[in-house]
Amino acid sequence: MRIPILGVTLLACVLSAPASHAEETDPRAEAAAHYARGLELANQGQYQQALDEFNAAYAASPHFAVLYNVGQAEMALGRPIEAIAALTRYLRDGADKVPLSRREQVQAQIALLDAKLAELTITTNRAGATIRVDEREIGRTPLFEPVRLPAGVHTVTALLPDGAQATRSVTLAEADRQKLEIVLIAAAAAMPAAPAPASAPPPPDGHLAPAPSRGERPGAVTLRRAAIGATSAGVLLAGAAVGVYLWNRGRYEDWQNANAALEQAPSGTSIYHQAAIANNQLADSLTTANHAILGLSLAAGALVATGATLYLVDRAHRRRSGELAIDWRRDAAGGRTMAFAWSIGW
Repeated sequence: MRIPILGVTLLACVLSAPASHAEETDPRAEAAAHYARGLELANQGQYQQALDEFNAAYAASPHFAVLYNVGQAEMALGRPIEAIAALTRYLRDGADKVPLSRREQVQAQIALLDAKLAELTITTNRAGATIRVDEREIGRTPLFEPVRLPAGVHTVTALLPDGAQATRSVTLAEADRQKLEIVLIAAAAAMPAAPAPASAPPPPDGHLAPAPSRGERPGAVTLRRAAIGATSAGVLLAGAAVGVYLWNRGRYEDWQNANAALEQAPSGTSIYHQAAIANNQLADSLTTANHAILGLSLAAGALVATGATLYLVDRAHRRRSGELAIDWRRDAAGGRTMAFAWSIGW
């Protein structure tokens, strides 16, 4: 898809902008060079590189018209929030210098992008938590309005000053409205280590304490339990992958129908352009969902395979008259070390 880019007219505006007589180097020439390079890259479909050049042109010699191309490049890259910001500033800074037809076109683009943004209401059980969405800080709870986000998978993190932290993943569709409640648990205070019984001599340096009997190892995790846990987690992830696939299949049919309609529609019109943008954004959302399905499927397969392996190992050890468990031991230096412990009998 080609985005509408202002070309020769804007280049003339950049070159005719008033320059400062206090500088020997005219920034307009630098801006014109960046802008011309941006046009070339945009016509080749290299929108990220074109966006970098347009931003460099605006930084060298700010002119409101460059913001139009910035907004179009952001739109082509599937970043509706950034596109809305650039196009809104273009209309504001250009004011009555923006032709009426262009203003109506840009207002229609902004309205279309705005209508497709999703809203996520984020709450926490404890106030004062810093909220980050996709590594971007949003604010502290309570948040008094929803967070507007593009469709796709987003990572939400809540962090308290005492170190308590929780991270959730949420999938949003276009124009979706969802609520996300994050439960934060207070960080546990460090507890002093209990003194060793006077009757028990300390183990030699560098050696682990003897493994206690089966009844004295409440924290040990048997291989069979680990196998069941890994397999259960794998089944849950597989179910999530199937759920995302079923949700994505209907949207894929919508994309195919819209793509077929575009092939029959006359190109070059404003309606065709808006429909093409919407269809491309839907295609990007489908790609993101497919990546999520692949990741969930691979993780599910790995967990199920791990569970099966642990089960077979546990079964072999049980046949040899013992139960193998994973436990943590305290060494002579006061640290904790993972160890394997045997329990004879059933």
